[in-house]
Amino acid sequence: MNVLIIEDEPLAAANLREMLRSLRPQFELVGILETVAEATALLSESPPGIDLAFCDVHLGDGSSFSIFEEVPVHFPIIFTTAYDEYALKAFSVNSIDYLLKPIQEAGLQRALDKFDRSKAAATTDPTDLSALLQQFVQKDFRQYRQSFLVSFRNRLIPVAVTDFQYFYILGDLVYGQRRSGPRYQLDETLETLEAQLDPEQFFRANRQLIVRRQAIAGLQRALHGKYKLLLHQVQEPPNPDPIGRELVKTTVSKARGPVIKQWLSR
Repeated sequence: MNVLIIEDEPLAAANLREMLRSLRPQFELVGILETVAEATALLSESPPGIDLAFCDVHLGDGSSFSIFEEVPVHFPIIFTTAYDEYALKAFSVNSIDYLLKPIQEAGLQRALDKFDRSKAAATTDPTDLSALLQQFVQKDFRQYRQSFLVSFRNRLIPVAVTDFQYFYILGDLVYGQRRSGPRYQLDETLETLEAQLDPEQFFRANRQLIVRRQAIAGLQRALHGKYKLLLHQVQEPPNPDPIGRELVKTTVSKARGPVIKQWLSR
């Protein structure tokens, strides 16, 4: 059984390889490719006999979906991604599965079991993959929120998503804090915002906080394997500053620690 890995993060590729060796020692790894260009060239010029591929959604030189738009494939693909459940709904269209990073052994076992069942039933139809690509592009890459219409004094003003450093819950209210200037009260819940914001740019740190990548100055180790987010100071913060006075927690749980470290290293 020949397996191909398309992954631009060496640590993620190595971890996946070791788990495959443990769970499916009969699998033969035919290669690890890091870029769209490498994968497109291999699959179009001299494609090896591949039975299964693991493919990261985002590679260093672009989206891995462009590989399969260029080259028809007849083997099933298990996508790997740092996206949360909201962005992954498009993957549930056929026997192709997905794995959330960092990949856990239980999740990998589930995906391999699904592969075994689909292999026993039928081979993957390339038209199914085309439908997957179309659905993913329409639902995920093109529909992230771009701006908010917020109340300011007696006016409604548009504020670009990229102007916000973080969103947080204080009491029963949700606020968005800009890099400079006042905070704005928002009507959305934090769960709604999490679904609307680009997961490449915003991270759900905990129940109280969604933070923008550019707002993070670093991570500080805390007790019990947790991490504390170090955030760049905003200009003209509200008084009292909910972050500075720890009214809003910036702690990342032990379970989410590996996720944010991998997210920040992308």
